[in-house]
Amino acid sequence: NGAQYDANIANTSDGDFVVVWNTYKSHYNYSVDARRFDATGTPLGDQFSVSTAGQYSLDPDVVADPNGGFVIVWSAECGYYCYDEPFARRYANDGTALGPAIMLEPEIQFKQEQPVAAINGDGHMLAAWYDETSGVFDVRGAVYATSVNTPICVGGSRAAKR
Repeated sequence: NGAQYDANIANTSDGDFVVVWNTYKSHYNYSVDARRFDATGTPLGDQFSVSTAGQYSLDPDVVADPNGGFVIVWSAECGYYCYDEPFARRYANDGTALGPAIMLEPEIQFKQEQPVAAINGDGHMLAAWYDETSGVFDVRGAVYATSVNTPICVGGSRAAKR
C-alpha cells in the first residue's frame, strides 16, 4: 500500500456514506479505491478497488443516488496513445458493482480528466470533465440514466460545452 490522497465522500439516502480516494502503488500505477461506512463511522466491509489493476487512475469523485447506491467517477489512461479519459462505475447500496466501468466519452480519446458528477431525484447523473481536445481546456459533460446497470447517455454526447 502506498500513499493515499485526493479523498471524496458521499452520503447515501440510507444514512451510510462512501469514501473514495487515490492510492499510489508504484511508478505510473495509481488506483482508485473506496470503502463504505455506516452512519456511526463503522466500516461496512473491506476497502475495494474501483479502477482496473495496473491502470494509471486519478481524480476520483463519488455521488450517491436516490436509492442508496452510488456512482464513482475517475480519469484513467485507456491504452497506448490514449490519454486520460473519464470513467464511471455504478454500485448498489451494499457496495456490489452493477456492471463494468464505462468510459464517459468514448468518441474522443484525448486528454479528458478530473470528472465530477451529480445525481438528481430521478436518478439521472450529470457528469462533467475537463477536455483538452482543442488544445485548451474546455468543460464537457453529458447526462446519463442511472436506473440501468450501464449508464446511458440521454442528453447527447458532449452535451455541455463552456
